Amino acid sequence: ISNVRVGSQSFVFAGRAGDIYGRYIGYYFLNIVAWIAAGVVLFMAIGSTVEGVGISFSQEELGRLFTQPSLRTILVVLVVAFGVYVIFGLLILPLRCWWQAYLFRYLVSRSRAGNVLFATAISTRQMWGFLVLNYLIVMVTLGLGWPWVLHRTLKLVAGELWVYGNPDDPLVQASFIGEIFRLMSDEPLQEKIRE
Repeated sequence: ISNVRVGSQSFVFAGRAGDIYGRYIGYYFLNIVAWIAAGVVLFMAIGSTVEGVGISFSQEELGRLFTQPSLRTILVVLVVAFGVYVIFGLLILPLRCWWQAYLFRYLVSRSRAGNVLFATAISTRQMWGFLVLNYLIVMVTLGLGWPWVLHRTLKLVAGELWVYGNPDDPLVQASFIGEIFRLMSDEPLQEKIRE
C-alpha cells in the first residue's frame, strides 16, 4: 500500500503483526478444536445411525470393499467426503466470520493517506450473512459464480468503508472535485437523483 498514490499523496499502513498475532493464534487453535469437535460429533452420529439401522460389516467385508472398490464405492466415498467438507465448512463459518470481520476492521483502521483516515464498523453478523451467501453462490454454481462473489465483496468493501479528512495535495482535491462535478453532470445519474 505504500507504493499506492493518488496524485502525489501516498498511502500509509501503520499496523504491526504483533497487534493481531494474539487473536490469530486464538483463531488458529479454536479452529483446530472446532474441527476435532465436529469430527467427534460426526463419527458418533454415523456410528449410532449405522448401529440403529442394523448394518454391520466384518473386517473381511470392509477390507474387500476398500481393496477392490467398484465405481459405486468410489462415488459414494467422494459424495460423503464432499458432504463432510461442506458440513465442516459451515460449522467453522462463525469462527471464520469473527476473524474476517476483525481483520478487515484492523486493516482499514490502520490505513491512511496523509490527513485522510479510513474506518469501518463491519460486524461479525454482517460478515456472517455475507460469507454464507458467498459460500452458497460458489457451491451451487460449482464455481461459476466466482465473479459474482468478487463483485459482492467489492461492493461490501465500498459500502462499509468510511473516509474522514481532507487530502493535503491540491491535485488530489482538484481531481476529487472534478469527479464530483462530472458525476453531477451525468444525465442518467441526475434522473436517478430526481426519482
